[in-house]
Amino acid sequence: MAVVNVKPMWSDNAGGVNQDGSDQRRSYTVLFDGVEDPALRPILARTATGIPRRREYIDVSYPFLRCVDVHAEPMGGPLLYKVTCEFSTRESDGSVSETQHPLDKPMEVEPDEYIVREPMEYDVVNGAAIVNRAGEPLEVDEDLHLPVAVCRRNEQTWSLSAQSYYANSVCTHDLFGWPAGTCWMLTMRAQRRFEHITIDDVETRLDYFAAVYRIVHNPFERPDGETQSGAAWGTYIGWQRRLMNQGLRWQDGTNDDGTPKYVNVKDKGGEPIMRPVPLKLDGTLLPDASTPTWLYFQTKRAVSWAPLHLE
Repeated sequence: MAVVNVKPMWSDNAGGVNQDGSDQRRSYTVLFDGVEDPALRPILARTATGIPRRREYIDVSYPFLRCVDVHAEPMGGPLLYKVTCEFSTRESDGSVSETQHPLDKPMEVEPDEYIVREPMEYDVVNGAAIVNRAGEPLEVDEDLHLPVAVCRRNEQTWSLSAQSYYANSVCTHDLFGWPAGTCWMLTMRAQRRFEHITIDDVETRLDYFAAVYRIVHNPFERPDGETQSGAAWGTYIGWQRRLMNQGLRWQDGTNDDGTPKYVNVKDKGGEPIMRPVPLKLDGTLLPDASTPTWLYFQTKRAVSWAPLHLE
């Protein structure tokens, strides 16, 4: 649960009438329980049950006064928000404007490409490690050409705290048909815009944001037969870092205090080796000609993008 209650602020309501029509303001308080992420509270406050939505009428008995703006701000503490709804109208002469409201335009999704240079650690066809004839890892880089979804839409408000929250994160659910854990928020930006438009004889000044989301999809998945545990995304690797398990030391039992006992790997001459050798998952030496084991690391935060409503 996030929103505890929504209450109208009758003392903050105001309105006026001029030669062009009338304006009204209605305010509400929205109380949170603190479970939700603070960066999402402005969004959750504006969309809470009981808060009028943009383009809704103030009252069914007066179908000319419509909501043109909804904004939220903290009020007296981090858990209490004030939501203000602005209503406006003009006297109708029966004509209907064909202008489309910028916030009613559907989101546009365009394809693009993202190129990143990464170490090549395994064969993407059969999963074999990139090693020399002696089983030693080879340092090989490759250019990955990854698909990008560029999402463009107009938004009523923009939160810098939410932008910081979602930046460099990985989506925890399926998106655009791509599996969970494979979508990465490359950039999330917005440009503020001001317009005066007339729609259905209602003239208003719009203040909105043209937002652009660039989402990179990493389709690489674990090769068939791989049994390494610890992957957070089921069979998909996605944006997890996959590294061969290797080192200059190996685990030789435990010390008297129960801590792991590590021993330097030595060459045939009894000298410590200079290059790492493959290890088993338990840290012991991997026999020659054995299949290398892998370690997985989550290098990007896993976040639900559901509040962004990108689908």
